[in-house]
Amino acid sequence: RGEASDTDGFLCGGVLLEMAKKEAPGVIVLDISTRFIKAGWAGEDSPRCWVPAILIRKPEAEKKDVKAGDVSPFIVGQAALDYLQGLHKAKKETNKLKIIHPIRCGRVVDWDAAEVLFRQVFVNEMKVGSHPNHTVLVTETPFSAEKYRTRLCRLFFEKFRLPSIGIANRGTMALFDSGSATGIVLITSGDVSHAVPVYKGLALKHATVSSKIAGKTITEVMARCLQIMDNKQFFMEGAWAPVVSEIKDQSCFVLSSSRRKVLVQDLINVREEIEARTKELQTVLEASKLEAKIDEEIKINEKPAEKREHRVAVVTKLAEAMKKGRNKNMKKKARQQLSSEKSNLKVDDEMLYELPIGTEGKIISIHDSLRYVLPEVLFCPQSILGNHNTELGLSDLIFRSIKMCDVGLEKMLVQNIVLAGEITELPGFTARLKTEMENAYKVISTEFDEIVVRSDLRRRDGAWRGGSMFASLPTFATNIRFSREKFFQDEKIALKQYF
Repeated sequence: RGEASDTDGFLCGGVLLEMAKKEAPGVIVLDISTRFIKAGWAGEDSPRCWVPAILIRKPEAEKKDVKAGDVSPFIVGQAALDYLQGLHKAKKETNKLKIIHPIRCGRVVDWDAAEVLFRQVFVNEMKVGSHPNHTVLVTETPFSAEKYRTRLCRLFFEKFRLPSIGIANRGTMALFDSGSATGIVLITSGDVSHAVPVYKGLALKHATVSSKIAGKTITEVMARCLQIMDNKQFFMEGAWAPVVSEIKDQSCFVLSSSRRKVLVQDLINVREEIEARTKELQTVLEASKLEAKIDEEIKINEKPAEKREHRVAVVTKLAEAMKKGRNKNMKKKARQQLSSEKSNLKVDDEMLYELPIGTEGKIISIHDSLRYVLPEVLFCPQSILGNHNTELGLSDLIFRSIKMCDVGLEKMLVQNIVLAGEITELPGFTARLKTEMENAYKVISTEFDEIVVRSDLRRRDGAWRGGSMFASLPTFATNIRFSREKFFQDEKIALKQYF
């Protein structure tokens, strides 16, 4: 976990684990994100379970009325993913299934489905029953509204009869996991990313910024590219999203800034050759009904129809360029750069993936252009999504957040940039982020403080582990958690004691 500085005043490592055994036995830590709910006991080093945040309504229960909290009509979590894979292998249709994602952008959006999901966590994963007699620490995404936090508390107190609860900022918890109390955290949650500056353990809300550029952005663009390049319509179906996400996690890597220009330009040259086919591509789009999918989670401010049309056309042209470029010899310089990049990042030279189609599966080759071009959306969204996109890239997100803080904090923040979340684990991500930050500072000054990006090997569950530490401290029991009785006497306690 690294060592905390003297000024941080934050204990970590073995000391915290010993305190956990004495001070806070029986505290359950829930880290809520878009893709997973991670749950485990405070004081432990890793979550007991990762429950995929997905439910499927059983076909035989489609026409039946469902009572709130009733688990029986649903297939939940990992069982839902296994069920989808079984249908794929049996070559059965999945486009008529009712697939529910109760959490989006790190927040609960379907409360009845979320209740079923939490019940799965408590009863079947943590084995504490439907009314656990345990305090629960829940992490939440920044910018959660007061009404949302109050409703979250009501859900746990009314439906699960919890004795007490505590709520904490995911970004702050991820920073604690690094052994620090001051720094800036880039934390991703499937479909949203946040830059959260923290000073002495307290998140600076006025300087926290967010962007809907995250792992799901790559997944959606990759689904469209695979659909066009391999002529397989099913990649755009919601039931295939977990498969495409897995392909992304296993195959993608991030180019260093110095090599990016040559490689991406080689693809852009191909894309320019097919600009004249725009009208034909629009006909293809209408036939395959792709317009709505990619914009489902993307904010559109002005002229939504025009922006949607522009984005769909740009991504489709990119896929067509990749399809055409697959059979075209890459320029010698670009080929040498790519080979060198793969060697440095220790990634496979060729990526094969077995699709769960039929009993024997179907092996496809993931083209290099997919593997290194699509992650560029994380740093320069306009290069992939078109100029109509207004979301910030992840390096710009951190830079803007730092510049919104007091000048006196800037040195402390740039020297402790902490990464958390699945997409930050892509090979090459850490080095590229540091390079992009240095380039941003070079624009405004010839002299700037050293930029330090910290990336724990287990940063995927950093927010949970930070919560595990925090719930082990006496401060959590005395100042943060609050009882069911106090909440129903004054619901604003959820706002006052939020950390």
